Amino acid sequence: MTTSPAEQLRKLREQNARDLEDLESKIADAEYAYLTCDSSQLGNVLKGFDGFLSAKDSVRRKPRQPKLEERIFSLSSKKSTVSKEYEQQLQQDQADQINTHGGVPKKVFPHSKLPQKRHAQKLTMDSHYAKKARKTMTPV
Repeated sequence: MTTSPAEQLRKLREQNARDLEDLESKIADAEYAYLTCDSSQLGNVLKGFDGFLSAKDSVRRKPRQPKLEERIFSLSSKKSTVSKEYEQQLQQDQADQINTHGGVPKKVFPHSKLPQKRHAQKLTMDSHYAKKARKTMTPV
């Protein structure tokens, strides 16, 4: 008995989904192993190796669990288990903030005065260039 093209496509889609899940699992495992190995305390591809020479022996021996935010390869896929854990953590953090602050979510990032400062610098430079232009203009 032959299967219909729709049935073949459904089976192929299911097989591809299983293969993708297996591949994401392997990537997550390899990433976790890389981030938790002994040398990761001294630096890695994501953070750089600035602490390699200045690290003390006591720091080198401390085991450290990687944060979910550091697992960028696993987080690059929306269907990976690490990505789903991260989304759940974010939702839980938002719910905690809402409960803590009386129904109003607390701003995650503090208000920055940098845009205001840049605007003030731009106005200063604009007036500086305007004065310079007036001095160099020839009267008509």
